[in-house]
Amino acid sequence: MKKFLWHYKRAKRDGYGLLFLWRAFLHFTHISSFIVFDRKGVKLYCHNDPFSFWLWKHKDELREDELFFERFLREGDTIIDAGANIGLLTLRGAMIIGEKGKLISIEPHPETFRWLKKNALLNQFSNIQFFNVAVGHKQQVISFTDFKIKDVNKISEKEGTLTLPLTTLDTLCGSLSRCMLLKIDVEGFELPALFGAEELLKKTDVVMFESSPRNFALQNYSLQDIFRYLELQGFSVYKVETDFTIHEVPPTYETLQKYENLFATKDLVFLEKRLNG
Repeated sequence: MKKFLWHYKRAKRDGYGLLFLWRAFLHFTHISSFIVFDRKGVKLYCHNDPFSFWLWKHKDELREDELFFERFLREGDTIIDAGANIGLLTLRGAMIIGEKGKLISIEPHPETFRWLKKNALLNQFSNIQFFNVAVGHKQQVISFTDFKIKDVNKISEKEGTLTLPLTTLDTLCGSLSRCMLLKIDVEGFELPALFGAEELLKKTDVVMFESSPRNFALQNYSLQDIFRYLELQGFSVYKVETDFTIHEVPPTYETLQKYENLFATKDLVFLEKRLNG
């Protein structure tokens, strides 16, 4: 309640107190789940989830990842979205690659997965294959959290209250002949997911992965462990700036903010041509 009042007072001070109360009413009564909004050509439901609600209120913000997809992807590409959440990048990717392309969308949390599929159905995309599983280094059953803020749910023996299947990316996607982009955002399980993708990585052009020091530490590894593994698979790691300039990161590089996306490729010229050619 204190947090709610703080946000209300701030909204009132900025001149939109009544709008804040109206949106809060829609959210807490779940009425917002019937609202559909457009985000640059992609339709989304305003599910009863803080991230969905935030996107509804800020339709033109947090666009960096979508802009990378728009710049990098082409019609007919095959891409994988591991950790798809409600489908923001899945939908953007599916729209770009078209019917000739293929997108594999993976989301472990059951409720979030339902929202993901509803958003895809809303957009009538037929080029998406969905998997309601977690990805890691082997096949087993794992504990998964069920936090109210769905986009931070993760594999956790300590905090997990859900029991979900874990499988490997090689198992799900090993039959692909080529993967143009493998995007991995799995809340700290990025390295195990890469361990389980050894065969897939041989056929992957670019890996886009989230670097989060805190999440890595919770799984007892570091960003340097990811660097070493990707190097063994023939990849080098880069930062892509907002103006799409590309900088190679050294082996000692550390992510200083809460999280960021880094990019790995075996062919820098290919990446540059895709982004700036």
